Amino acid sequence: MFSGTSEVDAYGDYRQYFIVVNKLFSVDFIARANLLCSGNNSGYIFDAAAPICYKINTIPRTKSEAIDFCQESGGHLLRIKTDKKQKFVEVLPLEETDSIQKYRIDGENIDEEWKFSNGERITRFYWYPGEPNGHYNSIGLRVEHGGKWDDVKNNNEHGCICEKEIE
Repeated sequence: MFSGTSEVDAYGDYRQYFIVVNKLFSVDFIARANLLCSGNNSGYIFDAAAPICYKINTIPRTKSEAIDFCQESGGHLLRIKTDKKQKFVEVLPLEETDSIQKYRIDGENIDEEWKFSNGERITRFYWYPGEPNGHYNSIGLRVEHGGKWDDVKNNNEHGCICEKEIE
């Protein structure tokens, strides 16, 4: 990340900006994003490199419980649509416990087609080799596989990663 000042729109107004992964973000934007993420003590964290507003939860939940949990704080299960977002999750400090080896993200196999919960088709996949093995119809990030995808059963309990849109 680079921090510096820049003349804005030739007005001679100097403001501080951050360049994050070839994108220019105003300090005002970053402060606003942090505020939107953390509002109402929701537990979300803003990461400007992705950019994403997310939270990780280690309480074991079924898929429907994980969806409800994310919605209660104004979000949804994490939707991985880009290489950048997949690389982001691959470096998250996901904690493996006796009860948590996987973290739920958004995605379900409906009639042989993988889709997000909003109905959008999933076009980029980051499966661990040998996955999906066809046994289950939801997506989880497997901790021991560095955040690569694994198909998981809806009723099995896993941790979850929530995402909140930044408006």
